[in-house]
Amino acid sequence: MAANAFISYDHDDQKQVAGFKLLKDNPKHPLDFQDHSLKDAVRDQSGKPIKYPPNDSRSKPVRDAIIKKFENASKMVVLIGDDTLD
Repeated sequence: MAANAFISYDHDDQKQVAGFKLLKDNPKHPLDFQDHSLKDAVRDQSGKPIKYPPNDSRSKPVRDAIIKKFENASKMVVLIGDDTLD
């Protein structure tokens, strides 16, 4: 049975994310999940991705979108890329 997984990642790491998601399509791999992560970056009124630290009030739309998705998940996967720290 598939787990409902929220996948946390930086939208700049799309190659890494795509590779991870391909694992569930491999019949020889035991990973099975339904992806509940955000498909696209949350954008401001001008269409630019909102990229502020979580403690910055300007990131509230991102936090709200993540919370909504996270509440439907039973597992969380965090993908860490080379630039995640930044």
